Amino acid sequence: MLKRTYIVLCTLLLVLPSVIEAQEEHKLQLILKQAENSKEVDNVLANIIILDKETNDERMISSYVQKNPVTMSLQQGRYAFIFKIDSLQTPGKDYYGEIEIDLERDTAREVIVFPVGSFDGVVYDTLDNLVSRAALKIECNKEYGEKPPGTTDKVGSFAMAYAPIGECLITATSHNAVGSQRMKVEKGMSQHIELKLNKPVIAPAFPYTTTILIFIILGGAGTLIILFLRRQKKTLHHTPQEVVPKQETQEKVQKQPTSHLGKRTQDIINTLNEREKKVVTLLLEQHHQSTQAKVRYGTGIPKTSLVRIFTSLQNKKIISVETIGKLKKIKLTDWFLEKED
Repeated sequence: MLKRTYIVLCTLLLVLPSVIEAQEEHKLQLILKQAENSKEVDNVLANIIILDKETNDERMISSYVQKNPVTMSLQQGRYAFIFKIDSLQTPGKDYYGEIEIDLERDTAREVIVFPVGSFDGVVYDTLDNLVSRAALKIECNKEYGEKPPGTTDKVGSFAMAYAPIGECLITATSHNAVGSQRMKVEKGMSQHIELKLNKPVIAPAFPYTTTILIFIILGGAGTLIILFLRRQKKTLHHTPQEVVPKQETQEKVQKQPTSHLGKRTQDIINTLNEREKKVVTLLLEQHHQSTQAKVRYGTGIPKTSLVRIFTSLQNKKIISVETIGKLKKIKLTDWFLEKED
C-alpha cells in the first residue's frame, strides 16, 4: 500500500510542473495606431474578436479604450485578433484592424487600424416590393474591413458596418433583373441607400452553327500542331545533360537570394515573421523591386493581409511603396540593402 502511494506521488510530481507550465498565462499589450498618421486611437469602444488558431475557439471582448495600451492575459499559443472600433462621437463605425500573434512570453505589439464608415440599404423590384435573398456584389476600391454580405435578408435589407473608405459599387440581382448604385464611404459616417432592380439581365444567344464551326476549326488546328510537334521531335538530337539532385537544386534556390547580403541585412531578415520574410525574399529574387500584384501572386498572400505587411515593412524602413495610378510599386530601401553612404 505504501509502495503504491509512493508511485502515485512521484507521478504527480513529474506531471504537475508541465501542467502548471501549460496553464501559464502571458501579458499582452496592444497599442492601437491609425494607419493614416500613426497616431494612437483612444476614447473609443473596441470589440475585439480573439481566435485561437490551434483550437479554433473564438470569443469576443468589448472594452472602452480610454488610453493605450489594451492589456490582456492569454495562455501561450497562436492567436488572430480582429478589432472593430467605434467612436461614440460619430454616427458610423470608425476603424477596423487585424493582426496575428505567436504568444510565447509577455509581449507588446502595435496594431495598425484602418478608417471605415458604415452603410445599410434595401432592394426593391419595379413594383416597389422588397426583394428578399437578392444576390449582392459589393466592390470597394480598398480591400479591408469586414466581409460584405452576399444576399439581402428576409425583408430585403442589408448592411455593412465596417466598410473601407472610398468609392463602393453595390449591385443586386434577382430573377433576371439587376440594379446598381455607386456611393462614397466616409470615415465615421453612416449612410442609407435604396437599390431598384430596374434593368433586365439577358444572356446573349450563341448560334448553334457558330459553335460547331468553332469546334471544327479548333480540332483541325490541334491536329496540325500534333503533326508538327511529332516531326520536330524526330529531327532534334538530344544532348545528355548533367542531372542535379532535386534537394541540391532547392538548397541553391533557397540560398541564392540572401547569400550576397550584408550581415546587418540578414540579421534584420531573421527578425521578420514568416509572411514578411516571404515578401522580402520575393523582392530579393525580383532584383529588389516588384508590383503589388506580382508580390500577391508570388507569395499567395491575400491582398488584405499584404496591406498590413507592407505597412509593417514600411515602418521598419525595409520597403518603400510608390503609387503610380492604379499600380503600386514595391521596392527594397537602400538602407535595408546597406547601400546608403
